Amino acid sequence: MIFPNPNNKGVGKLTIAERSNLGSTLEELGLDPKQNLAADDVMQAMLLNAAKAHDQKHPGSNQVQAARNFRNNRK
Repeated sequence: MIFPNPNNKGVGKLTIAERSNLGSTLEELGLDPKQNLAADDVMQAMLLNAAKAHDQKHPGSNQVQAARNFRNNRK
């Protein structure tokens, strides 16, 4: 992430490489990957991507649902 304000590292923009990797997941979460994002939202997208990869390797493990529940319970 690129942080425009060095005193506030909780919000920033993604690099092009990060957008290509996390963009669709962020959109799935209702966020615009081209705008400033909270670092927490980026971490949630990374968690969801990891859960999707785990579910592909281990069908029926429901890690994606667990990741979504984790996000919803944090709000």
